[in-house]
Amino acid sequence: MEEAPGFLVRELKEIGLDARELPALTPKALAGLDLLHVFFPPMAWRGFVMAKLMGLATVAHWMGSDVLEVRRGRQRVKLRLALPFVDLHLAVHAPLVDELAG
Repeated sequence: MEEAPGFLVRELKEIGLDARELPALTPKALAGLDLLHVFFPPMAWRGFVMAKLMGLATVAHWMGSDVLEVRRGRQRVKLRLALPFVDLHLAVHAPLVDELAG
């Protein structure tokens, strides 16, 4: 089974959108983008802040244990500070929606 980011990039390209996986969330990598869509948001807190400062729309795509990582991980304080920089949260599983709302 293809991994989600690669699958999503391929599907978006098939409908004519310029989508790509980024090697890092740096200003250089984000330059020229309109939207930053991140899988596993706990690892991208800096990217969300940087993207908003650069005028990009932001999407956090939550799956599986992502919410647990936010609640228990070392980066939880930094990520919680970055959450206001996310325009849209997508959750794959209904209990994740409840976790994010709580």
